[in-house]
Amino acid sequence: MEECSPLGIYVHCYGHVLNLALKDTVTQIEPLRNALGTFQALYNFLEASPKRHALFSDTDMQGEDLKLTLKSLSTTRWSCWWEAAKAVHGQMERIVKALLTLSSDKDPKTYSESRALLNAICDLEFVFGLCVLKVILSNTSSLCRYLQGKTVDVISARRNANLTIQTLRQCRSEESFKSVWQLASAMGLKMKNWLTNSQFELRETRAPRQTPSCRLQTLVGKTRSKKA
Repeated sequence: MEECSPLGIYVHCYGHVLNLALKDTVTQIEPLRNALGTFQALYNFLEASPKRHALFSDTDMQGEDLKLTLKSLSTTRWSCWWEAAKAVHGQMERIVKALLTLSSDKDPKTYSESRALLNAICDLEFVFGLCVLKVILSNTSSLCRYLQGKTVDVISARRNANLTIQTLRQCRSEESFKSVWQLASAMGLKMKNWLTNSQFELRETRAPRQTPSCRLQTLVGKTRSKKA
């Protein structure tokens, strides 16, 4: 590059910087961090073996059968996080049923890992974290793709960033929280049906009401209110 343009100035890839900033923010929140770790564990387990992958792909689902490949997470590609969350959310029934089948496998490694993953996902806190990530990542992935595009206009980039921040701020309302919690509860009911006649059950949890972290407050442009 210096040979073509000796006076060229090096500029950091702000698309990747955004990815790292968002990753650092999300991983400060325990339910979201745990959900992301479970996404990667599911990918590692089901995609590492051709036998397990085939069983997962051949598992039937009720209703619309849209097959999505599980995705691995990437530190510098935020779009991979969105694809991973979308795949797990859309394939939850197939994941649960495949793990239930594998939980009785004769291979000790398959047996133990499938049961550990079932215990991880059969938890309403995980389901809620999945639903929250789906909301966040669906709104930030478009901005990420734009910033990593071949043609980036500064004015358009700023406008897209402001729109993303505005959308995230609107999500910080009681109505949005209730909507996400209802989605998680509805998926929890479905999981209970999928777990019928098995030794696994969904662990319930209360709706989280803790004050968001300082990093999340900064991300959406708000600060904690000070007590008098």
